[in-house]
Amino acid sequence: MCVLGADRTAFLHGQITQQVKGQAVGTGGHGCLVNAKGKMHTDLFFHVLNNEILLDFEPGLAAGVTERLERFVIAEDVQIADASQAFGLLSFQGPHAAEVAAASARSPKNSLVSPEVSVTGAAWRDFEIRWHEDPEFGICYLSRTPRLALPGYDWYVPVEHLAAAALRIESSEISKPSRWSGHQAWELARITAAIPRFGVDMDESTLPPEAGLESRAISYNKGCYIGQEVIARIRTYGEPARLLRGLRLGGDSASPPHRGALLLSGEREIGRITSVVQTADREWLGLGYVRKECKARGTALSWKLRDGTGSAVVATEPFVPFPGEHRD
Repeated sequence: MCVLGADRTAFLHGQITQQVKGQAVGTGGHGCLVNAKGKMHTDLFFHVLNNEILLDFEPGLAAGVTERLERFVIAEDVQIADASQAFGLLSFQGPHAAEVAAASARSPKNSLVSPEVSVTGAAWRDFEIRWHEDPEFGICYLSRTPRLALPGYDWYVPVEHLAAAALRIESSEISKPSRWSGHQAWELARITAAIPRFGVDMDESTLPPEAGLESRAISYNKGCYIGQEVIARIRTYGEPARLLRGLRLGGDSASPPHRGALLLSGEREIGRITSVVQTADREWLGLGYVRKECKARGTALSWKLRDGTGSAVVATEPFVPFPGEHRD
């Protein structure tokens, strides 16, 4: 999605939890779109381009986000446009993401990477975006977007060339082994880093601080925005009653833990599991909300479903890898 018009920067600054005013062209950030009660419509990445601001969020939310934004356009020169029909996205995440990203911008017809998109020179800042005119695909955008608490780049390509762009990556000579990941691999990396996903771990009932988004997606130094009063009050007077945490879960193949399982402290219900994944070592990991008195790492809990029970241990603070996991 794109926000256009002469008032786009000031308008979006008043809508999301992150700083937008003062952002130079080619920069961006991670923020949340919330309602007047501080509850989330979605989290999103934004990128400031020459004549527009690109918004990137979970698929299937465009209609709702458009309606939410347009509701607050009164006399401003602002237009909301769906960019998904024009551009597709390929995402490169992991230790060798920069090398794969460099290969994305290297055309077989021109072996030199354009200076505008070189990822091998000066270090990129998070959410920095650069454009280049590819001789095969036309105008493309490459952004440094670490989605999994690992190095990460997103490549925006005209949608009609998306399959050819993927083929270029597959056929490129990259010195380190890389491959397209499936849903399970993505979920393992995401859950291991305790990164919530909207529609799974967050929804319209979630306050951003509950999901641990303060350090990534909330600016407490910016001007007013819709929902600011509620979020600022939480910070002033303490913390939310519930908080998202990474969990190590006990279970077996006959009764594995599932999303939606109750979390218990003794006999008392203190939360729910929102995501579950199994590692290659057959260990169950998950994310879930717990009451704030149970938030500390190492807190012993249990989970319960109609068809099974098991143990649970709080294993992370927000966005901190599980103990014993190597993230290099």
